[in-house]
Amino acid sequence: MVKPRRGWGSQGVTVVERPDQLASAYASVHAVFPDPLVQERIPAEGDAHGVSCLFNAAGRLRAVFVHRRLREYPLSGGPSTLRESVDRPDLVALSARLLESLGWTGFAMVEWKTDPRDGVARVLEVNPRFVGSLELAVQSGVDFPWLLHQVATTGDCPEVKSYTVGRLCRWLLPGDLLHFLANPARWRLEPSFFRFRAPNLGYDDWARDDPVPSFAQIGVIGVQALRPSMWRYVRRRSTPMPQ
Repeated sequence: MVKPRRGWGSQGVTVVERPDQLASAYASVHAVFPDPLVQERIPAEGDAHGVSCLFNAAGRLRAVFVHRRLREYPLSGGPSTLRESVDRPDLVALSARLLESLGWTGFAMVEWKTDPRDGVARVLEVNPRFVGSLELAVQSGVDFPWLLHQVATTGDCPEVKSYTVGRLCRWLLPGDLLHFLANPARWRLEPSFFRFRAPNLGYDDWARDDPVPSFAQIGVIGVQALRPSMWRYVRRRSTPMPQ
């Protein structure tokens, strides 16, 4: 994988399949994102987890949350479109150790990928910002925005290290829709793309008690769908390098 040192979503992340492709791929990414990283690609079959952590002003861990990716777009690696809250105390311990060694304060999410060749979870990256899985954390009982506000204003916040496990959260438009359209196994997805309601299912982009932003988003997506440049962008989403 050739990936930017700093970026957003999957912008600039490029998959290199053969050694002779590395130099040209690196040059393409470097032209837009200087001095990118070169990282071993972990086989796709392994589970992907994100460990969200919040440290107070004194550098003590105050809140944690772990999610597992179920679907993402682009398929080769990108923001999650469906994820599940899980309990992984081993990954929490490793993530906390890593961030504590950096003297971390505030929020960060450590991303892990389990290598199916040996079953070992390996660090992919650290996101020093709120991430796409934030809404799942909030719906599962860890309100990171409010907790971070407390840390920013008082230096500390209540400890929150337990949450609802098994809750799902979905980024439907356009994320999970694009995953469905791009996935050759779209009719065999589990859970099904057409499972729109369940007691444990929530949405990033829909709130029954505040629907106006969701309707506005649908309108924006509808307008964007009329632009050919948007569809060209979607097709090259995983490697948006200059042609």
